[in-house]
Amino acid sequence: MLGAEGFIGSDWRAKLSLKYYFQRFFWGALGFVLAAWNGSIFSHVLPVPPLIIDGFSALLFPCAIKFVENLALRFTSREFWNKGVLIDTPGKSGGYAIFYVFCYVFSIPLGMAYVLCDVLKPHKNMRL
Repeated sequence: MLGAEGFIGSDWRAKLSLKYYFQRFFWGALGFVLAAWNGSIFSHVLPVPPLIIDGFSALLFPCAIKFVENLALRFTSREFWNKGVLIDTPGKSGGYAIFYVFCYVFSIPLGMAYVLCDVLKPHKNMRL
């Protein structure tokens, strides 16, 4: 989750690489397939078809994970996430599942926050 992959040195604001994106995209696409296969119980209430919402969620899922990781690493260190209660054990898998479900459910706002904060942020030397 908050491991060393995808991060460069001690920079907590590492950018989203294509490798990182496609490794996380699999889980977003799996969520899309499950939602498409199972259907939505709220399809009669939503003005937008649920598959469109699930499609955006699948595309923004890796960005949502990166946003949460960057936010967590802004206030903590990498070592914090691998010691004490959070050591890598089979019991940590439940925490991963909860984290991924949270990121999938909130992937549109979290992914858009990542895009707005990190991708569209102008460089320090850029003049407007």
